[in-house]
Amino acid sequence: MKHAALRIKVRNILVFRWDPCAVQAIPQAHNEYDGYVSGIIRLLEGGSDHHRLTQHLTRLECQEMGFATPSAHLDQVANALLDLMSPPATDEG
Repeated sequence: MKHAALRIKVRNILVFRWDPCAVQAIPQAHNEYDGYVSGIIRLLEGGSDHHRLTQHLTRLECQEMGFATPSAHLDQVANALLDLMSPPATDEG
């Protein structure tokens, strides 16, 4: 996947699936998580696993954003991010 396309897909996951600041319904605020996109891409391209991505998202929520507890759906967000790096399915047969 090209880097620009990956950036867009990561950004969309952050806005529409992670969204700890509830900006999804505010189009003018969809850039809220843009500062986190490059770091997440580095983790993905570096081969980080589910646990590492979940830890990173937890740190962002609790240390960077100041939330007391992380979102309950971080497992699903980490899975969606990891799916971006999976090779596309091929129809063999």
